[in-house]
Amino acid sequence: MKTLNLQALWDTMTARREPQPALLLRTRPEAEGTDPMPAMGLPAFAVCAQGQDAPWHAPQLIHRGDAHWLLAGDEQGRACLATLENGVRGPWQYLPLGGAYAYPLVFDWNQDCFLLAADETGWQLFWSPEFPTQWDAVAHFTLPGGLIAPVAVPGAESVGVLFSEPDEKRPDLTRLHRYELQRDPETPTRFTLQPDEGFAFTHRAYQPVYLNAGGQFAVNGQPVRPCAQGEYLQFYLCGGDVVQPLCAATPHNLRTQLPGRQSVAAVCAYTQDAQYECVAVLLNP
Repeated sequence: MKTLNLQALWDTMTARREPQPALLLRTRPEAEGTDPMPAMGLPAFAVCAQGQDAPWHAPQLIHRGDAHWLLAGDEQGRACLATLENGVRGPWQYLPLGGAYAYPLVFDWNQDCFLLAADETGWQLFWSPEFPTQWDAVAHFTLPGGLIAPVAVPGAESVGVLFSEPDEKRPDLTRLHRYELQRDPETPTRFTLQPDEGFAFTHRAYQPVYLNAGGQFAVNGQPVRPCAQGEYLQFYLCGGDVVQPLCAATPHNLRTQLPGRQSVAAVCAYTQDAQYECVAVLLNP
């Protein structure tokens, strides 16, 4: 007679109950009065990528010309890119960066395309002479440890980069650091990333509103930034030193079309472009 291995049965049951990472995608709502934020409007979000092997860290939608792209990082530290056409994702392809990187961030600046990502010793800056197939390492910056989840705010003379820094003792509390990425006008291949000391002075306190969870975007001309707060996202209107809450995307109010009995356990990040919206979530099986 076979004996029942209760430990193996328990391991199997609990493994099945672990939330699975996923990326959900939808076309931006066009109905009058609906704002492009995931707590509002239809259509529902559908699964775009799912599972432990699927890239889902730091998702970013990129719109260039007539093409739409979805960028995300995977568990092995690879930046993965896929095309989007009529809401359908193409196959993932790995960016040829030559190493393992976290928090990949692509941004355009003065008609050039760049990528900033973290390695084991700091932050590497890449320039793309031909998007998305060529990436040249142009600068490496050694920054204080603990900085994560950068957000780029490009300007004419420089790019503002907002980093989050979670408190080691209270991971639910975070503070912001702002750096200025500049290019030497006399030596275009030389870049610097310097801290904004004035900004750092006014943002020394840890608060629950500063964990970046996607890129900054505009609603009615006003900058809006999503932040992760536990199992949900809070959207903040950011003007100067004023941070005003707008709405939240929770596991309960996020409108989804999921297979089977899956449900959203946590909403982790949000990104948008001119046509699509994407959220990174954890799904209950």
